[in-house]
Amino acid sequence: MKILVPTDFSDYAKDALIYAVEMIKVHGGGEIIMLNVFPHPNISPYVYDELIGNVTEEIKIRTLNKLKRKWQSNIKGILKKSDTVTVSFKAEEGQIVDNILKTAKKSGVNMIVMGTKGAGKIKRFLFGTNATKVMERSECPVITIPKMAKYRKLKKILFITDCNRHELDSILDTINIAEIYNAYLEIIYISEDSTENAMKSLEKIRKLVEKKSSYGKINYEPIISDDVTDAIEVYIQVKKVNMLAIATKKRSLFNKVFDKSLAKELAFHLKVPLRAFHR
Repeated sequence: MKILVPTDFSDYAKDALIYAVEMIKVHGGGEIIMLNVFPHPNISPYVYDELIGNVTEEIKIRTLNKLKRKWQSNIKGILKKSDTVTVSFKAEEGQIVDNILKTAKKSGVNMIVMGTKGAGKIKRFLFGTNATKVMERSECPVITIPKMAKYRKLKKILFITDCNRHELDSILDTINIAEIYNAYLEIIYISEDSTENAMKSLEKIRKLVEKKSSYGKINYEPIISDDVTDAIEVYIQVKKVNMLAIATKKRSLFNKVFDKSLAKELAFHLKVPLRAFHR
Protein backbone atom coordinates (compact mmCIF):
# COMPACT_ATOMS: atom_id res chain seq x y z
CA MET A 1 0.00 0.00 0.00
CA LYS A 2 1.32 3.42 -1.01
CA ILE A 3 -0.56 6.64 -0.18
CA LEU A 4 0.16 10.16 -1.40
CA VAL A 5 -0.69 12.91 1.10
CA PRO A 6 -0.50 16.44 -0.35
CA THR A 7 -0.10 19.06 2.37
CA ASP A 8 -0.27 22.83 2.72
CA PHE A 9 0.90 22.49 6.37
CA SER A 10 -2.58 23.36 7.68
CA ASP A 11 -4.50 21.56 10.44
CA TYR A 12 -6.75 20.07 7.75
CA ALA A 13 -3.75 18.58 6.02
CA LYS A 14 -2.59 17.22 9.38
CA ASP A 15 -5.94 15.44 9.83
CA ALA A 16 -5.54 13.93 6.35
CA LEU A 17 -2.04 12.68 7.20
CA ILE A 18 -3.19 11.05 10.41
CA TYR A 19 -6.09 9.44 8.54
CA ALA A 20 -3.72 8.09 5.89
CA VAL A 21 -1.36 6.64 8.51
CA GLU A 22 -4.20 4.92 10.35
CA MET A 23 -5.53 3.49 7.08
CA ILE A 24 -2.15 2.16 5.99
CA LYS A 25 -1.73 0.46 9.38
CA VAL A 26 -5.03 -1.37 8.89
CA HIS A 27 -3.85 -2.50 5.46
CA GLY A 28 -0.77 -4.08 7.01
CA GLY A 29 1.72 -1.29 6.40
CA GLY A 30 3.22 0.52 3.44
CA GLU A 31 4.57 3.90 2.41
CA ILE A 32 3.33 7.43 2.97
CA ILE A 33 4.50 10.08 0.49
CA MET A 34 4.16 13.63 1.82
CA LEU A 35 4.04 16.24 -0.93
CA ASN A 36 4.12 20.02 -0.79
CA VAL A 37 3.77 22.08 -3.96
CA PHE A 38 5.22 25.59 -3.78
CA PRO A 39 4.72 28.43 -6.31
CA HIS A 40 7.36 29.65 -8.71
CA PRO A 41 9.68 32.17 -7.02
CA ASN A 42 8.64 35.76 -7.68
CA ILE A 43 11.92 36.90 -9.23
CA SER A 44 12.57 39.50 -11.91
CA PRO A 45 12.86 37.95 -15.41
CA TYR A 46 16.13 39.86 -15.84
CA VAL A 47 17.84 37.75 -13.16
CA TYR A 48 20.20 35.03 -14.37
CA ASP A 49 18.68 31.56 -14.80
CA GLU A 50 21.40 30.16 -12.56
CA LEU A 51 20.33 32.45 -9.71
CA ILE A 52 16.67 31.51 -10.19
CA GLY A 53 17.66 27.85 -10.05
CA ASN A 54 19.59 28.43 -6.82
CA VAL A 55 16.58 30.14 -5.20
CA THR A 56 14.26 27.32 -6.27
CA GLU A 57 16.64 24.70 -4.90
CA GLU A 58 16.88 26.56 -1.59
CA ILE A 59 13.07 26.69 -1.32
CA LYS A 60 12.89 22.97 -2.07
CA ILE A 61 15.43 22.14 0.64
CA ARG A 62 13.58 24.24 3.21
CA THR A 63 10.26 22.68 2.20
CA LEU A 64 11.64 19.14 2.54
CA ASN A 65 12.97 19.97 6.00
CA LYS A 66 9.58 21.38 6.99
CA LEU A 67 7.85 18.23 5.72
CA LYS A 68 10.14 16.11 7.88
CA ARG A 69 9.42 18.23 10.96
CA LYS A 70 5.66 18.05 10.32
CA TRP A 71 5.85 14.27 9.97
CA GLN A 72 7.62 13.92 13.31
CA SER A 73 5.22 16.22 15.14
CA ASN A 74 1.98 15.03 13.49
CA ILE A 75 2.43 11.27 13.92
CA LYS A 76 3.82 11.43 17.44
CA GLY A 77 2.11 8.73 19.51
CA ILE A 78 0.38 7.18 16.47
CA LEU A 79 3.05 4.80 15.19
CA LYS A 80 4.52 1.94 17.18
CA LYS A 81 7.84 0.23 16.54
CA SER A 82 5.92 -2.79 15.26
CA ASP A 83 4.11 -0.72 12.59
CA THR A 84 5.64 -1.21 9.14
CA VAL A 85 5.02 2.31 7.84
CA THR A 86 7.69 4.21 5.95
CA VAL A 87 7.65 7.79 4.71
CA SER A 88 9.24 9.79 1.90
CA PHE A 89 9.08 13.52 1.22
CA LYS A 90 8.63 15.44 -2.02
CA ALA A 91 8.66 19.18 -2.76
CA GLU A 92 7.58 20.30 -6.22
CA GLU A 93 7.40 23.72 -7.85
CA GLY A 94 4.41 24.90 -9.87
CA GLN A 95 0.72 24.20 -10.21
CA ILE A 96 -0.84 22.27 -7.31
CA VAL A 97 -3.25 19.90 -9.07
CA ASP A 98 -0.89 19.02 -11.93
CA ASN A 99 1.94 18.23 -9.51
CA ILE A 100 -0.28 16.09 -7.29
CA LEU A 101 -1.47 14.04 -10.27
CA LYS A 102 2.04 13.79 -11.75
CA THR A 103 3.53 12.64 -8.45
CA ALA A 104 0.75 10.11 -7.91
CA LYS A 105 1.29 8.58 -11.34
CA LYS A 106 5.09 8.61 -11.19
CA SER A 107 5.16 7.11 -7.70
CA GLY A 108 2.52 4.47 -8.48
CA VAL A 109 0.40 5.25 -5.42
CA ASN A 110 -2.72 3.27 -4.54
CA MET A 111 -4.61 6.35 -3.41
CA ILE A 112 -4.43 10.04 -2.60
CA VAL A 113 -5.58 11.32 0.78
CA MET A 114 -5.99 15.08 1.19
CA GLY A 115 -7.77 17.66 3.32
CA THR A 116 -10.51 19.78 1.76
CA LYS A 117 -9.70 23.05 3.51
CA GLY A 118 -6.58 25.09 4.14
CA ALA A 119 -5.76 27.83 6.62
CA GLY A 120 -7.70 31.07 6.14
CA LYS A 121 -10.64 31.89 3.87
CA ILE A 122 -8.65 32.23 0.65
CA LYS A 123 -6.57 29.09 1.15
CA ARG A 124 -9.65 27.21 2.34
CA PHE A 125 -11.42 27.94 -0.93
CA LEU A 126 -8.39 27.22 -3.12
CA PHE A 127 -7.41 23.96 -1.42
CA GLY A 128 -11.01 22.80 -1.44
CA THR A 129 -11.27 23.53 -5.14
CA ASN A 130 -7.99 21.71 -5.78
CA ALA A 131 -9.29 18.65 -3.93
CA THR A 132 -12.35 18.57 -6.19
CA LYS A 133 -10.19 18.91 -9.31
CA VAL A 134 -7.92 16.09 -8.16
CA MET A 135 -10.98 13.86 -7.63
CA GLU A 136 -12.19 14.61 -11.15
CA ARG A 137 -8.85 13.87 -12.84
CA SER A 138 -7.02 11.30 -10.73
CA GLU A 139 -6.46 7.82 -12.12
CA CYS A 140 -6.34 6.36 -8.60
CA PRO A 141 -8.92 6.65 -5.80
CA VAL A 142 -8.95 9.92 -3.85
CA ILE A 143 -10.11 10.32 -0.25
CA THR A 144 -10.86 13.84 0.92
CA ILE A 145 -10.90 14.45 4.66
CA PRO A 146 -13.21 17.31 5.71
CA LYS A 147 -12.79 19.57 8.70
CA MET A 148 -13.18 17.81 12.06
CA ALA A 149 -13.31 14.34 10.45
CA LYS A 150 -11.04 12.52 12.87
CA TYR A 151 -10.04 8.96 12.07
CA ARG A 152 -12.46 6.32 13.26
CA LYS A 153 -12.53 2.65 12.40
CA LEU A 154 -14.90 2.17 9.47
CA LYS A 155 -18.14 0.52 10.53
CA LYS A 156 -20.46 1.66 7.76
CA ILE A 157 -19.64 2.83 4.22
CA LEU A 158 -22.13 4.50 1.87
CA PHE A 159 -21.76 4.07 -1.90
CA ILE A 160 -23.97 6.29 -4.05
CA THR A 161 -24.76 4.55 -7.32
CA ASP A 162 -26.08 5.85 -10.60
CA CYS A 163 -27.02 2.26 -11.50
CA ASN A 164 -24.39 2.29 -14.23
CA ARG A 165 -22.45 -0.90 -15.00
CA HIS A 166 -19.26 1.21 -15.34
CA GLU A 167 -19.39 1.63 -11.55
CA LEU A 168 -18.95 -2.09 -10.90
CA ASP A 169 -15.17 -2.02 -10.33
CA SER A 170 -15.55 0.94 -7.97
CA ILE A 171 -18.24 -0.91 -6.01
CA LEU A 172 -16.03 -4.02 -5.82
CA ASP A 173 -13.12 -1.90 -4.55
CA THR A 174 -15.44 -0.46 -1.90
CA ILE A 175 -16.48 -3.98 -0.93
CA ASN A 176 -12.80 -4.88 -0.48
CA ILE A 177 -12.45 -1.96 1.93
CA ALA A 178 -15.58 -3.05 3.79
CA GLU A 179 -14.18 -6.58 4.11
CA ILE A 180 -10.88 -5.32 5.55
CA TYR A 181 -12.77 -3.41 8.25
CA ASN A 182 -15.62 -5.95 8.54
CA ALA A 183 -17.88 -2.98 7.84
CA TYR A 184 -21.39 -2.73 6.47
CA LEU A 185 -21.83 -1.31 2.96
CA GLU A 186 -24.93 0.68 2.07
CA ILE A 187 -25.51 1.08 -1.68
CA ILE A 188 -28.17 3.66 -2.45
CA TYR A 189 -29.72 4.98 -5.65
CA ILE A 190 -31.17 8.50 -5.42
CA SER A 191 -33.91 9.06 -7.98
CA GLU A 192 -36.91 11.28 -8.67
CA ASP A 193 -38.70 8.29 -10.21
CA SER A 194 -41.05 5.89 -8.42
CA THR A 195 -39.73 3.54 -5.75
CA GLU A 196 -40.65 0.57 -7.97
CA ASN A 197 -38.63 1.81 -10.95
CA ALA A 198 -35.71 2.86 -8.76
CA MET A 199 -35.66 -0.60 -7.17
CA LYS A 200 -35.60 -2.23 -10.62
CA SER A 201 -32.54 -0.18 -11.59
CA LEU A 202 -30.87 -0.99 -8.28
CA GLU A 203 -31.62 -4.69 -8.73
CA LYS A 204 -29.56 -4.74 -11.93
CA ILE A 205 -26.53 -3.44 -10.03
CA ARG A 206 -27.12 -5.93 -7.21
CA LYS A 207 -27.06 -8.85 -9.67
CA LEU A 208 -23.81 -7.62 -11.25
CA VAL A 209 -22.20 -7.25 -7.83
CA GLU A 210 -23.32 -10.68 -6.59
CA LYS A 211 -21.71 -12.34 -9.61
CA LYS A 212 -18.36 -10.95 -8.44
CA SER A 213 -18.66 -10.85 -4.65
CA SER A 214 -20.26 -12.93 -1.91
CA TYR A 215 -19.74 -10.34 0.86
CA GLY A 216 -22.76 -10.56 3.13
CA LYS A 217 -22.86 -7.12 4.74
CA ILE A 218 -24.35 -5.18 1.83
CA ASN A 219 -27.70 -3.38 1.82
CA TYR A 220 -29.31 -1.91 -1.32
CA GLU A 221 -31.82 0.90 -0.93
CA PRO A 222 -33.60 3.32 -3.30
CA ILE A 223 -34.05 6.90 -2.10
CA ILE A 224 -36.74 9.01 -3.76
CA SER A 225 -35.70 12.66 -3.68
CA ASP A 226 -35.18 15.64 -5.98
CA ASP A 227 -32.40 16.99 -3.74
CA VAL A 228 -29.30 14.80 -4.01
CA THR A 229 -27.25 16.73 -1.46
CA ASP A 230 -29.96 16.74 1.19
CA ALA A 231 -30.72 13.05 0.66
CA ILE A 232 -27.04 12.14 1.13
CA GLU A 233 -26.60 14.26 4.24
CA VAL A 234 -29.75 12.89 5.89
CA TYR A 235 -28.80 9.30 5.09
CA ILE A 236 -25.31 9.79 6.54
CA GLN A 237 -26.75 11.15 9.78
CA VAL A 238 -29.54 8.60 10.18
CA LYS A 239 -27.40 5.57 9.28
CA LYS A 240 -24.27 6.84 11.07
CA VAL A 241 -22.08 6.43 7.98
CA ASN A 242 -18.28 6.66 8.42
CA MET A 243 -17.30 7.13 4.77
CA LEU A 244 -19.00 8.17 1.54
CA ALA A 245 -17.89 6.59 -1.75
CA ILE A 246 -18.74 7.67 -5.29
CA ALA A 247 -17.56 6.98 -8.84
CA THR A 248 -16.73 10.09 -10.85
CA LYS A 249 -16.39 8.94 -14.46
CA LYS A 250 -19.22 8.24 -16.92
CA ARG A 251 -21.92 9.21 -14.46
CA SER A 252 -24.38 12.06 -14.26
CA LEU A 253 -24.68 11.93 -10.48
CA PHE A 254 -21.14 13.16 -9.89
CA ASN A 255 -21.88 16.13 -12.14
CA LYS A 256 -25.00 16.87 -10.10
CA VAL A 257 -23.25 16.51 -6.77
CA PHE A 258 -20.20 18.56 -7.72
CA ASP A 259 -21.89 21.22 -9.81
CA LYS A 260 -21.25 24.77 -8.61
CA SER A 261 -22.61 25.33 -5.09
CA LEU A 262 -23.34 21.64 -4.57
CA ALA A 263 -19.63 20.94 -4.76
CA LYS A 264 -19.06 23.29 -1.86
CA GLU A 265 -21.92 21.77 0.13
CA LEU A 266 -20.68 18.19 -0.14
CA ALA A 267 -16.94 18.38 -0.67
CA PHE A 268 -16.56 21.16 1.92
CA HIS A 269 -19.35 20.48 4.43
CA LEU A 270 -19.47 16.71 4.74
CA LYS A 271 -18.46 15.50 8.16
CA VAL A 272 -17.24 12.15 6.85
CA PRO A 273 -14.42 11.31 4.40
CA LEU A 274 -15.35 11.16 0.73
CA ARG A 275 -13.72 8.47 -1.41
CA ALA A 276 -13.87 9.11 -5.16
CA PHE A 277 -13.07 6.55 -7.87
CA HIS A 278 -12.30 7.81 -11.38
CA ARG A 279 -12.60 5.05 -13.97
